[in-house]
Amino acid sequence: MRALICYDTKYGSTPEICRAIRTGMKMDTDIQNVRDVYTLKYDLILIGSPIFIGKPMESVVNFISRSYMLLHSRTIATFVTCWATATQYSAFSKAFLEQLAKHLPPCRLIAQKALPGKLLPDAVSSRDKQILNRLLRRLDTMADDFESSDIPWRDARDYAAAEAFGREIETLYRKTT
Repeated sequence: MRALICYDTKYGSTPEICRAIRTGMKMDTDIQNVRDVYTLKYDLILIGSPIFIGKPMESVVNFISRSYMLLHSRTIATFVTCWATATQYSAFSKAFLEQLAKHLPPCRLIAQKALPGKLLPDAVSSRDKQILNRLLRRLDTMADDFESSDIPWRDARDYAAAEAFGREIETLYRKTT
């Protein structure tokens, strides 16, 4: 049995989460950026994306679109990495997973998981910082229960949770075969 974990990354932390997921899996597992995937001849395909400005990366969505027929009827799991998962805003993570899943063809979607990510405003590009600040100002004015000054900006990646997700995926895969 072979698995592929394909992903993209905005600022480099998602590949580390992919490696932790692979550690939890006992099957032969390759990790590739979606831009480098040239074959989908795997038994299980995991698709992951960081969430930035409330949505999955466009490159991951484009990968799903261009691979639509090859992903049809395949066994798939998806995951997102986002800072919201480790905050009081974790409920939004379900919507992020749905945003990614809505692009998938009919398939055997065996698992979805939102994993804590990393977002450090001082480490993003100036363009992304401007976009992020505009979004936060909008949220501050639109939502009574949202206060951007309360956001715990930090590296919240949880490698143990990612590894556990890898074990969960493999268990679910073995149950479906």
